[in-house]
Amino acid sequence: MIISHQLQLIFVKTRKTAGTSIEIALSRLAGPDDVITAISDEDEDLRRRVGGLGPQNDRLPLAMVGRAELSTLFRRHRWPTFQNHAPASRIRAAVGTAVWDGYTTVTVERNPWDRAVSLYYFVKGTRPHAAPTFAAFLASTPESDLSNFHLYAIDGEVAVDRVVRYEALAEGLTEVWQEVGITDEVILPHAKGANRPTASRDYRSQMTDEDAEHIGRVCRPEIEAFGYTFD
Repeated sequence: MIISHQLQLIFVKTRKTAGTSIEIALSRLAGPDDVITAISDEDEDLRRRVGGLGPQNDRLPLAMVGRAELSTLFRRHRWPTFQNHAPASRIRAAVGTAVWDGYTTVTVERNPWDRAVSLYYFVKGTRPHAAPTFAAFLASTPESDLSNFHLYAIDGEVAVDRVVRYEALAEGLTEVWQEVGITDEVILPHAKGANRPTASRDYRSQMTDEDAEHIGRVCRPEIEAFGYTFD
């Protein structure tokens, strides 16, 4: 997640949609008051190498510290922070309606079947024994991790100004950069894409009809909102 007061831009990070690459790119343009959430140690190393700012201003406001956050505080002796996949509802509550409505809010969405395959290989690459088959992965993965809709929707409605299609990422982001006044070229570093083999690029070949139906059911909100199809 990025809240850029300098650019008046809020980036709501979804799963397996180049979100980390976008975070790193935006962190290179961030000002001292902007909110930048933490990413993995490996990705933080990449962010430092390309000259981006690391986590800053990411402490949760006191009003948003609940029982779960207090548990973190007591166990780790560290004030709870925003997570990088913070949902729009939580971000809006933190910044206030005036800022949320006044800034450009943006996220990225991806074909859910393709996204699920990408997530599967990411999990296999980081936890090899966690997902022996794609069907087992689907059965063990929370629905909130398979679907992105709840991250950028509030009360069942899309709550951001722009939903960039992953399938047309460069064009969509260029429009966003122009809207917020970024005139220099924004180069996205390549993060987290190494685990998926080339042979799996056709996501349809990676799943059974039952698998496809499961994803279609879980991800129905974004499928209906953006017209995604299995084919």
